[in-house]
Amino acid sequence: MTEHVAESRPPISGALPIDSIVAGRYRILDVLGEGASGIVYVAECVAEPSADGERTSDPGVRVGQRVALKVIHRHLVRDRQISKRFQREARILRQLRCQNLVS
Repeated sequence: MTEHVAESRPPISGALPIDSIVAGRYRILDVLGEGASGIVYVAECVAEPSADGERTSDPGVRVGQRVALKVIHRHLVRDRQISKRFQREARILRQLRCQNLVS
């Protein structure tokens, strides 16, 4: 696997800092892009799912694996329409099957 190298570009307002940990499992490596509803990051899984009975949406992700991680813009978190779209997008993406995708 080739190493991801960050490009030189202006920072995105509101983006998570590089190397920050999200959901206790994912380390932010870079920003892939930004859309109207959120920011997509390149992240690396750094921990196994918690064993405390908490539902995990990504049991197939292994430590060391890189993923695309979408985070909704902070000002849209309480917007019910955006939340519904985000959940719908996640459901659709979970149904995709390809050797380059985590199911």
